[in-house]
Amino acid sequence: MKELFAVYLESLDQDLKVYTDKAEAEKKLEELKAAGKPAKMEVFGSHQIVAVDKANGCAASDPHFWEELKYDNGRYTLTESFSWHTEPDEEGYYADYILS
Repeated sequence: MKELFAVYLESLDQDLKVYTDKAEAEKKLEELKAAGKPAKMEVFGSHQIVAVDKANGCAASDPHFWEELKYDNGRYTLTESFSWHTEPDEEGYYADYILS
């Protein structure tokens, strides 16, 4: 089962980082708390996926292909959006996250 660990500051859209490794997420959480920041962590699992969407009519190898997964843990919704990134980001197909 896939798990995602969302570490963020009290304001949901501020400094959001999502990890697949629990120890790494807990380390970041403790670093933020040690710096006096109001950090929190939410956990999302693949069993909490409530919606899946993707680009229709595009092959997965098409640079315009995208997919989106929405997780709901009962308190928050995490949107995981995969797409092809180019400059100024590091080039590659990887996820962006929104916590709401």
